[in-house]
Amino acid sequence: MDESKEGITIQPASAEVPASTDSLPREFREVPGGYVSVFIAVPREKADEYGKEGIKIKNNAMKSKQPVLERIFDEEAGKIGVGVGRTRCIFAYPRNPESIHNRLGFDPRTDILVEAMINSETAMVANAEYYTEAASRLDMGENAAREWAKIYWQEVKPLRQYLAEGHSGSEDDDSDFAFPEVLIPEDIPVTRLRIAKVQPET
Repeated sequence: MDESKEGITIQPASAEVPASTDSLPREFREVPGGYVSVFIAVPREKADEYGKEGIKIKNNAMKSKQPVLERIFDEEAGKIGVGVGRTRCIFAYPRNPESIHNRLGFDPRTDILVEAMINSETAMVANAEYYTEAASRLDMGENAAREWAKIYWQEVKPLRQYLAEGHSGSEDDDSDFAFPEVLIPEDIPVTRLRIAKVQPET
């Protein structure tokens, strides 16, 4: 039977979930009013840790993966004053799990999809396509990459606004960002996590 809390309908999670996820909840234990659902790709080897401790900003590994590029993006975020930085957030997808594919950074061979309830007032949505463009131009010099970082932050919008505009991350939405990514500037406790009902396939 479906449950409804604070106007949000919660569907029961499927019993058919990937192995090695014993610590991850199958149901939300907390749904604060005004919070909305997003999806997070979790490495399988981290599933047990996240199931016990939740997902924390300290787990963000972008700074070590792309130190120069992330420095550029953080500098531009500071100039614009958006109040969030890529190395100080948790990344998520606004789109339905059926639409997530490898191009968006989810690999079903190594990842598990987790659904999280987050605050739409503090989370932001950006176009990951601009980050990809910046990365491809870094060999041309920092200034070339910086131009795309500026566009990335100039077009970022609060998740609340993104949803109010009618976007859901659907690939059929031509007015949406090409590759929307949600930036969550706060830790997510395990009480607001559950394994996604639908796990994308290869």
